[in-house]
Amino acid sequence: PILLHRGNQRSPESMTVERVLMMEESKAKRMCYERPAREDMISKLPDPLMSQILFYLPTKEAVKTSVLSHRWETLWLLVSELDLNSSEFPDYNAFSGFGDRFLEKSCLRKLKLKILKRKNDKSCVTWWVDFVARPRRKLKHLDVEYLYVSRKRLEVMPISLSCSMEESKEKEKETCQELPSRRDMISNLPDSLISQMLSCLPTKEAVRTSVLSTRWKTLWLLVPSLRLASHDFPDYNSFVSFLDKSLDLYREENSCLHLELVIRKDYDDDQCCVTHWIDHVARHKVKHLDVECILVKREFLEAVPLSLYLCESLLYLRLHRVLLVGSESVSLPRLKTMRLEQNVYPHEAFLQFFISSCPVLEDLSIVRKDDDNVKVLRVHSQTVTSLTLGFEPGDGHMLYHYFDREILGIYIDSPRLKYLNFSDDVSKCHILSSFISPSVKVHLGGVRYMSYYSGGVVFSNQQVASSFFSCISRVKDLVISETIMKLIYFCMKVEPLPQFCDLSYLEAKVCLVDVEMLPALLESCPNLNSIVLDLTRPTIITEQITAWAVPQCLLLSLEFVEIKCCCKAELVGMKLAKYFAENSVFLKKLVLRWRGYVLEEDSVLRDLLALSWRSSTCQIEVYGPLKRPVRV
Repeated sequence: PILLHRGNQRSPESMTVERVLMMEESKAKRMCYERPAREDMISKLPDPLMSQILFYLPTKEAVKTSVLSHRWETLWLLVSELDLNSSEFPDYNAFSGFGDRFLEKSCLRKLKLKILKRKNDKSCVTWWVDFVARPRRKLKHLDVEYLYVSRKRLEVMPISLSCSMEESKEKEKETCQELPSRRDMISNLPDSLISQMLSCLPTKEAVRTSVLSTRWKTLWLLVPSLRLASHDFPDYNSFVSFLDKSLDLYREENSCLHLELVIRKDYDDDQCCVTHWIDHVARHKVKHLDVECILVKREFLEAVPLSLYLCESLLYLRLHRVLLVGSESVSLPRLKTMRLEQNVYPHEAFLQFFISSCPVLEDLSIVRKDDDNVKVLRVHSQTVTSLTLGFEPGDGHMLYHYFDREILGIYIDSPRLKYLNFSDDVSKCHILSSFISPSVKVHLGGVRYMSYYSGGVVFSNQQVASSFFSCISRVKDLVISETIMKLIYFCMKVEPLPQFCDLSYLEAKVCLVDVEMLPALLESCPNLNSIVLDLTRPTIITEQITAWAVPQCLLLSLEFVEIKCCCKAELVGMKLAKYFAENSVFLKKLVLRWRGYVLEEDSVLRDLLALSWRSSTCQIEVYGPLKRPVRV
């Protein structure tokens, strides 16, 4: 980035301090000159040891040692590793010239290149790779990365590279054949240590170790976790058979404490086993249970056994597309994290009871669907600190059905709530609580089925959306997705947003066609301190950002602005930066990021410095596509 500090003129006192510092510096230099010359001990070290020392330096720093003396002029060439980035050179020609000279005189074992070429830059990588890949060069490590290069400008790898790889494989085989057979040391390790090693492998790979020897036949059963997906098996019946046998063996070892299943049935009449499996692990003190059933029709959902409701060992629970049956007794005294996704419930009162029966629950996520038998979701919990709410259409529902979906109610009574992640259409959700606590950080994500507006036809409920924004108007931190921003844009055409008087931090994704709504949005945030704007979808380029109103927050409170630009949105980002720079009285830091190559860091910095800044002191940072910081 480019970082800039803009400040007032120096006072006489500061100039006096500078004179004192200059005198002290001059005195220190004289003392250095008067000291007797000390003998250079490091230069007397042998070349192999010197090369080892230089090996630990970045290539750029190692090369700088060549100017120390005649003794050091070529020592850096003894380093067997070269790591070069073309962006660290003044231009591409300087980079290629350095590479040519280095390769001619060095003996590399490792070569790493990161290359950014422009249109007319010469091709040299093919020759470099060919040079180092020759058998007598003995290259062991090669890493070549091109950044943002089009297909027609890709360089071809030489044939010598493949020949070198084949020769290396042959030498490796010969070396292995010459080695004497070694004793199996790993099998002598204790069971507890081997189980720890196997726990780092996928279940499928851990099971394969059972064929190594009699010693390993049942070691994989000591791993306290089982992660399986039905699509990893030839068919659904093979998956069922393997899991049944595994759970029986785990019962003998009494070790399965973590179960994750991803299940996709081949046919609707495939045997039902999920209920049995959950009942089995629930009775054997499972701690982590994750069951996901993919693309299961509502009439074929499998039911959760009653034993799960009384599992006292359970810490984590995720249920995806299953049927929760009713029960008058639920006790999950240790459950801290619960994910309920697209399930069907007996009625909404049971879901409320189920949530409130988890006395230490902290992280709750619920994804609803329109046929789940819950019209009003009520979250009553004294312990929940993070709440995620989402929505998915029911079975067979197309996009146009989503526009006609029923408005659902939400009631939140969680005094310790800190994070609310809302991934739903706020115009389809009516919050029945009076308000959300100011201490809650709210993330409005929207969904891909979000209601859009076309030709003056409004598919969403304006009154419900306005009520939703009123309920969250006291929050201090707010993150808004692109779809929610679009909804806000059309809501403001009908009536202004409620005042977010306590809002201090705002992060928003803004489509370029909606950029002009920003001043009106900021009018609703009179005490805003920080704003992060992510410009997306460059379908229409807004050329003029002029004659915009200046909201109150720019004059009284705004201190931090960050603008992120997608490709082709760089010019709009510059105009926004100009708007904030020329109107924010107390701005302390401005950050501008972009991904394309339309702009260069140095030119952006010059343009920003030339603006009429309203703030007397501000720090500027700009980040181009290579993410190299330039600060002023």
